[in-house]
Amino acid sequence: MTEDDEDLIRLSLDDTGLQALLLKAQSLIDGYFRLEDPNEIHAVGTEISLEAEIGGTVLRGIIDRLDIDSEGNFIVTDYKTGRAPSNGYEKARFNGVNLYALLCERVLGIRPVKVQLLYLQQPCAISAVPSDQVITSLHKNVSALWSAIAKACDRDNFLPRPSALCNWCGFKSICPAHSL
Repeated sequence: MTEDDEDLIRLSLDDTGLQALLLKAQSLIDGYFRLEDPNEIHAVGTEISLEAEIGGTVLRGIIDRLDIDSEGNFIVTDYKTGRAPSNGYEKARFNGVNLYALLCERVLGIRPVKVQLLYLQQPCAISAVPSDQVITSLHKNVSALWSAIAKACDRDNFLPRPSALCNWCGFKSICPAHSL
């Protein structure tokens, strides 16, 4: 990163903000190197964009890193900069990478043998196997969700579910939950 880097310039950081960004980035990079040796990784690619029709809709995903192991199997790796989930909550974090496994299966014809989340802040890695049951369940859930969205569109009936995330929503100004 240099001073004339367009992405850096767009951040409009003062010296204090820039130093904070660089310290955070260094911390995350250090966390990565505590998790794995990049010389031991055989990446097929990074930032791999996949797209497939699933459950009546086109789903897209960008895989942070797709690796191949010594036996020729795929491994999906997703980097996380936030905190790792506490015990008992790890399973819920795998929806995204399991979707990537489904997309790999559809687009590349091969289901990854492992999906992993690398939490760089702590650092820690959690992994899972995208089993037949997981992939089938994900396919059914995608189909059901798309069907529900289509019905809501047909009826022009979208039930809001207010939460703490509403403060960051770009649709708050037109949301029925906030127009009272």
